[in-house]
Amino acid sequence: MWLNLMLSWIFSLGISRSGANSPKPGPGSRVPTPQPSCGMLSLHPTVACLGTPLTASCTLNPSCLQIGQAHPGDIVWRLNGETRQLPLNQSIAGNGTVTVVTVLCAERPRGELSCYLSHRSNLHLLGMAEYQAGVPPTNLQVKHCISFWGGNITCYWDPGPETYLPTTYTLHITEEAGRCLWKFRDAGTCVSSRESHSCTIPVENLFASFQVRLTAVNLLGQASATDKCLHGMSVVKLSPPEVSATADRSDCFHVAWRQPNEELLRVTDARYEIRYRDMDEASWTQVDVTAAEDVPASKDICGVSSFTNYSIQVRALYQSDASRWSEGDPSWSAWSHERFVKTLPAAPSRGPALWRRIATPDSDERNEIILMWKPLQPKEANGRILTYSLRWQRIGQPAVLACRTFSLQCALELPASEEHTFFLTASNSVGESPATKLSIPAGQAPAEAIEPGYLYSLTIFALSDGAVRAAGSTSAYSKQIAPFRAPTLHPTQVWPSQVEVQWEEVPLEEQGGFIRNYTISYEAQGKDAQAVVVNGSVRRYLIVGLAPNSVVRVGISVSTDGGSTQSSVLSIRTRSFDNGTVELLLYSLCVGLVVLLIMAALACVLKHPLYVCLIQGCLWPQVPDPAKSHLASWLPQKLWLDLGNFPEEPSKKQRAGYPNFPFHGVSGVICGQQETIMCKSFLESTWPAEASSARDKYSQPLQTILQGDVTTPDQTQARCQSKVEYSTVIVWAYPSAAPPRSSAPWSPPTPQSPESSGPSREPGLRICSQSPSCEPLDGSCWQCSQQPDGGPASLGAFPLLRTLVVEGSGDLQPNGDHAVGTLSPVTP
Repeated sequence: MWLNLMLSWIFSLGISRSGANSPKPGPGSRVPTPQPSCGMLSLHPTVACLGTPLTASCTLNPSCLQIGQAHPGDIVWRLNGETRQLPLNQSIAGNGTVTVVTVLCAERPRGELSCYLSHRSNLHLLGMAEYQAGVPPTNLQVKHCISFWGGNITCYWDPGPETYLPTTYTLHITEEAGRCLWKFRDAGTCVSSRESHSCTIPVENLFASFQVRLTAVNLLGQASATDKCLHGMSVVKLSPPEVSATADRSDCFHVAWRQPNEELLRVTDARYEIRYRDMDEASWTQVDVTAAEDVPASKDICGVSSFTNYSIQVRALYQSDASRWSEGDPSWSAWSHERFVKTLPAAPSRGPALWRRIATPDSDERNEIILMWKPLQPKEANGRILTYSLRWQRIGQPAVLACRTFSLQCALELPASEEHTFFLTASNSVGESPATKLSIPAGQAPAEAIEPGYLYSLTIFALSDGAVRAAGSTSAYSKQIAPFRAPTLHPTQVWPSQVEVQWEEVPLEEQGGFIRNYTISYEAQGKDAQAVVVNGSVRRYLIVGLAPNSVVRVGISVSTDGGSTQSSVLSIRTRSFDNGTVELLLYSLCVGLVVLLIMAALACVLKHPLYVCLIQGCLWPQVPDPAKSHLASWLPQKLWLDLGNFPEEPSKKQRAGYPNFPFHGVSGVICGQQETIMCKSFLESTWPAEASSARDKYSQPLQTILQGDVTTPDQTQARCQSKVEYSTVIVWAYPSAAPPRSSAPWSPPTPQSPESSGPSREPGLRICSQSPSCEPLDGSCWQCSQQPDGGPASLGAFPLLRTLVVEGSGDLQPNGDHAVGTLSPVTP
């Protein structure tokens, strides 16, 4: 057993080292073929349509590598050298082997699939296989066929879409009797590849009909084109004609041609085309030609330029009656070889362009006039120019020959006070050109009067039939020089760190040429000088990156094609602060000083108690504290409700406002206040009443109607404190004529009271004012709690209270007292 373990360990170590030393397979790398006993890869099918699935199975023999148990997850798939995660559709284990089956899609026309076993961080190749993918041939079509006198037929076809597979194209041509009624001879065949798109089959007789059939085959299928029936002579393509050309005139040349090998019995059996072009041009001129009977094929081409080289080509098209029923048309022959011809020269078609140059008059008042002209173009010279003739004419005299030369100028000395007319002609071997006319008025300024650096307006004239006509004008400098001066700089905006400079345009008469650009040079304090070039249309520039309260030196130069001119240097000091900064600081200081003065004045004023009271009362009055207020303080200074004259039977509206309230009159209202108590009666007569507070008690008669404001000695202090306290109002009623007895410090009014003027035995109602704690002001008010048979009573018409409902039936209590209604503490 120990021997077996040792051998197994040595064998596995050897495999591990072998895998470690061997190169790992990468994309595009080839791996040696594995041992047949270790694994095998099979792929089906090996040729498939693009996009169809392929089934691959990889079989592993675990005993070959001494790895023990193998799992399907240990298999690694690679497609075209790239690792792929393929789905494992099936895993089969048996006879000590493991077979893994997967399905992949044929995405490319070519592919290589390989499977590996992942063991101890190494990949061991088990097998590889290749596949091909493509499509069967479709949409095959025969485009046209041609026949040659050599005895063969060639057909061209459209192979249709790309198949991505090797495809074979076979052409079948069978000689038929009649119009392809039955086979006359066996078919000739020709096999071609996809790249050629054509095939040629020899035939014995072109004066017969032929059936054309084309088929295409590859590993995935085959296709056939539609059969064609054609006559051999209807698709004839003649050979290129043999051409000759001669020229015996200056505006015409003669072209002649013939068909080689006697392909035509008559020249009228074909149509012809001639094309020619000037050797100095690229475009062709094409002419259709119909040959005459029993006359050699030829044509005169006229209307061409003289003394010009031409290239000529001819092609032919066979004409046959057989093409009326045949499914083919004849084809033009190829163009013949080029033939060259040169037309004869002719007299120049026009005279040379002429102009003059006048020098400064000498002491004898004579001008040196230099006449200059340009050479004629080849199409104008119509030959080689041999000489130029210049004739001079005075007013009223015939023209005389002044100069005959082969050069392009002639100098003459003529009187400056006379008008001169000149005629120039050019001559070649054939003749003389028309004359060009030029007139110089008397006293004409010299050409030398034009100074450099100044802009001149030029008018261009065209000469036509001896007449001078204006064609256009322009402006130009005879010579550009440096500007006469540079523009002046002006600072437009100055900031602490930026300066904007502006300059005006140099006047036109001082520019010296066309201004191309400006160069702004500036040197900031403590920094190196810098230069910026701007376009000639720019009129301002912003300099940035400067230090506050520093000096920057700025200069400008203007440039033309003739040179540049520098301006004087401008010194500019930057600001210490931005615009408005100082004003903002002064404004802030003034506002702060005013605020300090106002606060000091307020502090002085607030030290006096009277001013403190006035300011508090006017600006921020004290919010009432509900726990320390009396309801009486909410009473207005004038009466607004009188409950003394209610009828015996109240109306529905009154009962709705005061439910369950016995409207038999009100005996009095007792009002409590912190400092001063004002009591008012709402009855027809005046009743005595008594009010009490925590600090003192006093009684006074209630007035029938309080017409004016009542002010107590402590009213000023009360207003200053702005204290309002709530009160509890106790209401009770008695139906009998006599009120209930009580030990209260006040008594209900009687008819004999001197303050009373109402009925003597009218049922009454008494209202008592009490503190929020529900304790009687003097300990004698009746109970304030809710009655057993009802809730809290309420009554309107108190200040800020529009309704006061009083509950209670008016029945006597068991102790002989009347029922009492209570009102809960009221919030203003």
